[in-house]
Amino acid sequence: MISGYADHGLGEKALEIFHRVKEPDQVSFIAILSACNHGGLVDEGIKIFNSMKNFGIVPREGHYACMVDILGRSGRLEEALELIRTMPVKATIDVWGALLGACKTHSNLGVGIYSGTQLMGLSCENPGHYVMLSNILADCYRWEEVEVMRKKMNERGVKKGAGYSSIEVDKRIHSFVANEKTQHPEWGSLLRVLRRLNVQMKVMS
Repeated sequence: MISGYADHGLGEKALEIFHRVKEPDQVSFIAILSACNHGGLVDEGIKIFNSMKNFGIVPREGHYACMVDILGRSGRLEEALELIRTMPVKATIDVWGALLGACKTHSNLGVGIYSGTQLMGLSCENPGHYVMLSNILADCYRWEEVEVMRKKMNERGVKKGAGYSSIEVDKRIHSFVANEKTQHPEWGSLLRVLRRLNVQMKVMS
């Protein structure tokens, strides 16, 4: 039930249920921390995380990842980094990935590069993390380092999937992949419509 409220962003409701649980377990804490994360309940999340020891529960990787995400989303990146440094075990790709995502959101170059470097040291194969770090560097006009990231992706055989957009027409989903051109059955019609729209926009401008 806590997870259900968490999935729908009902953090306060999830907290009500959690506080009724007399002996919460590892799973219960993951669920309520996720609820606090989705609901933006930062202070509540911190209190709950710190209360785990009162129930004799040692936080695991998932709990730390949730807390890093909670702190990161709220812009408390230094606190999130300090939490990672106090982990009793080595932080994993999921933990560093959560911090890197927050750094992109809040444009924090210093922590972003540090967390990205840690990810690369773990032989990360998730193209999203490489792209995210490249974007952080690009936002700060550090083009040489962006090129270094691209070379690392090539060296490790990490490939970014093609970007695409989808639209529903008459209950059918149509996907448009970047650079697919003539592979789409309606490419000719789409191109004609785009050309007409382009002409109209030029006239209006």
